[in-house]
Amino acid sequence: MAQTFSQLVNTKEVLASIQNTMTAKQAADFKTAIITLYNTADSLRRCSPTGIIQAGLNSVKYNFPLDNNLGFCYVVPYKGYAQFQIGWRGYVQLAQRTGQYLCINVTEVKEGEYLGFDIASGRPRLGEPAENREELPDVGYLAYFKLLNGAEYYYYQTRQQIEAFKNRYSPAANCGPWVSNFSEMAKKTVLKHLLKNFGPLTSEIAGALKADSLNYQGNKCGYDVPNLQTEI
Repeated sequence: MAQTFSQLVNTKEVLASIQNTMTAKQAADFKTAIITLYNTADSLRRCSPTGIIQAGLNSVKYNFPLDNNLGFCYVVPYKGYAQFQIGWRGYVQLAQRTGQYLCINVTEVKEGEYLGFDIASGRPRLGEPAENREELPDVGYLAYFKLLNGAEYYYYQTRQQIEAFKNRYSPAANCGPWVSNFSEMAKKTVLKHLLKNFGPLTSEIAGALKADSLNYQGNKCGYDVPNLQTEI
């Protein structure tokens, strides 16, 4: 008889895999979060249940809350596989953990706000935000950080440049978060570029950048979870 997802998570084989990677409290929190995620994300129902658990375990590795709505990380479907992805809020948190950032931010730039940039420093010139800013369309996305040593870096891309990047490099350009939440993915794109090229690369950030570029498919995510029969 096929098991429900909740029953699968509570089998001794899966519990052993979970408990080997975290504390008892983390294991309890993870079980609640992964079951809630499965029950509330209809798109994941077509993915391998064990693959969903495997992808979700990466949230524990980076100490992110496993909740797609919070934006620190996501478990999303792609061609029948569950994939773990870090959101821009997750990258901000990883940067803050280094203790080397005085300020870090990423934002959309609205119509009429971008006035060019200083070619030497890369600093963008921005106009005053309009009173109806939230009603205006996004024309670009800007990432910025300042380190404790005073170094400042900026990276700006237009919406058209982000679209071109998405279509060229993302295998899920026409589905998933790129369709349902373009702004979040665009902000993540400019922030990742800035951190990768100019930020202090701790082993945690370097590992996250590498992991986030991979497609987590089935048992290829790095965690050994038994592949048990489950109702989908």
